[in-house]
Amino acid sequence: MDALQPAWQAFNENSSKSTREAMKSAVRAAEAGCNATKDMIP
Repeated sequence: MDALQPAWQAFNENSSKSTREAMKSAVRAAEAGCNATKDMIP
């Protein structure tokens, strides 16, 4: 298991980076959706 540690670390760093990017775009999409529905609701 210790031999895999560096590989796991690299994997986790990479996946957390892309996860953060995915979260950011999800938040942006959610904000855009909220603004769109706000405009639709009188």
